Amino acid sequence: MKKVVAVVFVLAVMGAAALVGVISMQPAQLTVERSIVVDATPADVAPWISDLENVDAWSPWNARDPGMTKTSSEVTDQVGSWHAWDGNDEVGAGRQTIVRITDPEGGDFEVEQALHFDRPFESDAKVLTSLHAMEEGTQVTWSMTTENDFFSKAFGLLVDMDAMLGADFEQGLAMLKPLAEASRAEREEAEEAAEAEEHEEEARLAAEEAERLHNTGMGIR
Repeated sequence: MKKVVAVVFVLAVMGAAALVGVISMQPAQLTVERSIVVDATPADVAPWISDLENVDAWSPWNARDPGMTKTSSEVTDQVGSWHAWDGNDEVGAGRQTIVRITDPEGGDFEVEQALHFDRPFESDAKVLTSLHAMEEGTQVTWSMTTENDFFSKAFGLLVDMDAMLGADFEQGLAMLKPLAEASRAEREEAEEAAEAEEHEEEARLAAEEAERLHNTGMGIR
């Protein structure tokens, strides 16, 4: 009996050691990334990713806790701006802070955020949202990268984090798309109105000039 117990113990230790080895061999980082093409220019989309108040409008997690507590910095669209939330077990609690906003170059634009979770467990991540001009419009790419500690590696063996978080990212991007495209439509409408007003002004001035020339020819001063 003692021999059986000893064998079982040795096998259990070997199994545990093998499991630890498998967990340790998992990637040191986890990156989740999703993209969507929006029928708008990067300039139309940029305010929706660089202003945290606008970012919250297409957050896929709002519906999971409509009553969550939210606080933000007074200015929400520059480096150092932050947004914090405290909600139920599904959304947890944390804070996101803008750490980098690039200058647009050739239609490309990036906003980087530092993301800190207090709940459900403490962790940090880098969130990057980027825009790339295309013939079809603008490609919006949303990604999150976090360091994988031992617990995260073990959890990743049980749950497909890319699939789980990726679904949330896809939902958020799908919500962003109509917002950005509405901004494009509003801009185009304003541009058309301004152009029509300019043409009306040119026509008015031309009519006044024609009338002046006519009156001059008739000897009317």
